[in-house]
Amino acid sequence: MFKDVPTGGDVYILCRVLAGWDDDAVVKVFENCRRAMVDSSSRLLILDRFVEDEDSTVLPALWDLHLLITTGGEHRTLDRITALLNRAGLDIAQIAELPMETTALIAAPRPPSQH
Repeated sequence: MFKDVPTGGDVYILCRVLAGWDDDAVVKVFENCRRAMVDSSSRLLILDRFVEDEDSTVLPALWDLHLLITTGGEHRTLDRITALLNRAGLDIAQIAELPMETTALIAAPRPPSQH
């Protein structure tokens, strides 16, 4: 995922793989997905737990602490992941809350003239 991903997919899925990597590495993954999207209807689906800076619930906060202790990684806020997607030429098209305090982000490629 850091070198490239298969070209021409309808959907690219990242499920709980971003927390152990720094922001620049995550942007690289997003850029690789964006580059592989040859059709404007392609989407990137991100399934993860996002930490809230205020009024966080217990599960995401504990998971964030676990990652910090075990890998030095951290969970990101929704605002932070949105900024990383934007750096890669992707916009959030839809957000859905899932069970177990997981969020599904559906990102769409930004047209090339708007990068």
